[in-house]
Amino acid sequence: MLEKHHFVYLKPTGGSLGIGIYRLTYHPKRGYFARYRSGNSNVLLRFSKFQNLIRMLQSRHGGRLGSYVAQQGIRLIEIDNCPIDFRFHMHKNGRNEWVPAGIGAKKAGRGSVTTHIKNGGSLLTPEQALNRAFGNRAAEVLEKAKRVAVRLSEAIERNYPHRLGELGLDIGIDKDGEVWMFEANAKPGRSIFKHPALKSQGRASLELILEHCLYLSRFQGGSNDEA
Repeated sequence: MLEKHHFVYLKPTGGSLGIGIYRLTYHPKRGYFARYRSGNSNVLLRFSKFQNLIRMLQSRHGGRLGSYVAQQGIRLIEIDNCPIDFRFHMHKNGRNEWVPAGIGAKKAGRGSVTTHIKNGGSLLTPEQALNRAFGNRAAEVLEKAKRVAVRLSEAIERNYPHRLGELGLDIGIDKDGEVWMFEANAKPGRSIFKHPALKSQGRASLELILEHCLYLSRFQGGSNDEA
């Protein structure tokens, strides 16, 4: 994957909060680079050979390395040379439809592997981030991302054996305006709603939970075909 993409993320399958994630890059003339978080610091290591990179990973994780997943790296939009990604907080509404209740943009801290706030990241509104990246195309790109997020939620629900009414999608948008999903969380946190401009979206999120519960309980007027 490094030879093909030159840029991958190595992530623990059961991880959270960005803990244990590595950003690996390959430069044909310069070697292999690993960036990761250690304690409160960001670490960057260089290796001349792939075997040396793997030896370092094995020394840090041993057999647990087998539970890691490698994910293609995406050249995301940036602000001040810091990557930006998005959390789409998705809900089922009172008509059993997926809708984006809230969207937060997360800017990575300088030198950080992820955009997590605890690792030095900062929270923006999607409009703030996209206006910087796309100018007068910002609204168009955001509407496209919303449509993609709805389709992703529908696809996950179709292929998931249990009932879903809420999802947190970690979404990236590259410099061409293409939309990528990195991860889907069935029990998403609500940290994006701490941003002053997103508090109303936090209230809308709670209202949608109630709406969908009413739909499932058949407490609304009209006829529903499914419980």
